[in-house]
Amino acid sequence: MNVGDPAESATGRAGSARPGPAPVAPPAARRLATLSAALLGFVLPVLMVVANKSAPASLAAAALAANGAALLAGHGRILAARYRAAAVAPTALLVAGILALMAASFAWTIAPQLTARGLVEGLPELLSALGLAAAWPLVARPRDARWLVAGVAAAGLLIVVEHGTGMPLHALARARGEAWDLKRSAVPPLLLLWPAAALLWPARRFAALGLLGLAVAAGVAAAHSGAPAVGLALGAALFGAALVAPRPALGLTGLGLALLVACAPWTGSILSRALPPDARQELREEHAEHRLSIWTAFEHRGFDRPWLGHGFDASFRVAETPRPDGAAPPPDSAPIVGFHPHDILLQAWVELGSLGLAAAALASTFVVARLARRRGPGLAARLGLLVSVMTVGLVGLSAWQPWWLASIAAALLWFDHGDRGTGADGGLPHRH
Repeated sequence: MNVGDPAESATGRAGSARPGPAPVAPPAARRLATLSAALLGFVLPVLMVVANKSAPASLAAAALAANGAALLAGHGRILAARYRAAAVAPTALLVAGILALMAASFAWTIAPQLTARGLVEGLPELLSALGLAAAWPLVARPRDARWLVAGVAAAGLLIVVEHGTGMPLHALARARGEAWDLKRSAVPPLLLLWPAAALLWPARRFAALGLLGLAVAAGVAAAHSGAPAVGLALGAALFGAALVAPRPALGLTGLGLALLVACAPWTGSILSRALPPDARQELREEHAEHRLSIWTAFEHRGFDRPWLGHGFDASFRVAETPRPDGAAPPPDSAPIVGFHPHDILLQAWVELGSLGLAAAALASTFVVARLARRRGPGLAARLGLLVSVMTVGLVGLSAWQPWWLASIAAALLWFDHGDRGTGADGGLPHRH
């Protein structure tokens, strides 16, 4: 699935790809359909506040509920046809190609156990997303969008309350209760804000969208999470720019993606040289220079295996791996012992080499091409999601973390919901 056109990419252009909101007669099917929407829109972001790795479980439960509802409603044959269409859709073929590259890296990985673990942990999220893309449109209803709006608002405000009251819910759930755990919790409401914007803006619910944005901003601020804060600001700016000048906004996004992919192997060096001394001092005071040292160290070790990389999800072992020419490890390798690169494009290069960056370039081109078909709030919101994903991904996390994949999938599925025959506003009443 992708930020270009998740509905079309998941199901192709078959006549059954965009079914209308057919009535669901059996009560059990109606309950399961409601449960699926509630899990995807409300439970996923809210539960992530307390259990910040729980998004895959919410996504899987939503997929099971949607498929159960579709079967109980008598849509079994249509559901099977949608699965078949999804398997040969362009996005599925792209994802399959990238997965094949990841699996092929078993031939050269420095850590087969980590490569296997990465594949095992990542596949369930992709399968859950596929299951929802196939089944949920058969049972979704216009009012399901309210679960999304409520979930984004509740998650943002719950982060504020949890942080301000000493994290009592974490204590109740016996979860780790350190304040920095909320940094991850701030990401799902940020990502889900954009499909909510795509639903609210056409419905002229500008006040509701503004309040929703404030709730997310408050949650991000309370979590002291710098990357989501920057992602929210850049996403809002690009959202506004795309409403006014869609072509330039899309062109700027495409150019930015191309530059990021091309410069990924030199991330540490570029930033080290670009930052003035006063900025470096501020980084030290904010304890962010450690991130810069990680990027620089991975840059140096990445050039040990520039073509094929060290193996999918094997970056945690890069610092401990002997260099191909037998030379001593660089003196800056210490900061990356047991770490991933904290930059999804740098990670693609370190783990999969130039082939990984080629795959990233292909995926970026595919996304921009899909986005080029759109205009108005649909394009603006997708650009907001894209810049938020890239901002968080470039400074904060491992590319393959299950909770991250599940959160992105949830956002794309809600875009799908807004695109279907239920109407561009997802069933929200218009303000006149």
